[in-house]
Amino acid sequence: LRPPQSLPGVTVVPMVGVLALEHNPFDANLLASAFASKFGGRSFLLPAPALVERALGEVIEAIPLVRRVKELYEEATVAIVPLAAPDPERSTVVRMDLVSSDTVRNLVGRGAVGEIASHWWFDREGRTVEEPARHAIGLGLDGLSRMVKRRAKVIAVVGASRERIAPLRVALDHQLVNTLITDDVTAKLLLSLA
Repeated sequence: LRPPQSLPGVTVVPMVGVLALEHNPFDANLLASAFASKFGGRSFLLPAPALVERALGEVIEAIPLVRRVKELYEEATVAIVPLAAPDPERSTVVRMDLVSSDTVRNLVGRGAVGEIASHWWFDREGRTVEEPARHAIGLGLDGLSRMVKRRAKVIAVVGASRERIAPLRVALDHQLVNTLITDDVTAKLLLSLA
């Protein structure tokens, strides 16, 4: 990023918890911090794992530090989200050993056609398809939908992959996102489905 001006009032909050103990350049907390630093703003950390056992989800989300970050989601004006088709072999959560390939296959078998931020799976109607044993800590699909409804920008960054076109169409049609950054090839493919 090379911002043309500083934005000292900007606050950046990660959408998901920590993926790994080792340095990961795509970790949401690190990205939020780097983004805020480039713009001269401030960032918050989401002090929780990205995925936890389902029984622990409510307990972790009730921790005051985590709850405070979740409250900030309700004030958010922009979310930038990666979007992909579920892939049992190349999904980020599979590569990070957070879920198994079989789990992703199970989600696909239950109707998942897309994933946002590698944690929130959705079907052809834009409804959440939950991973039975795990709970993702963060904004979630409901949070993204609330942002779209209150006219905040939810920006999908998608390109260079035919596999991402179908889930992108669902995400746009069912208001999981309302803004798209893409390349011309992806845009043409998307328009051909309209």
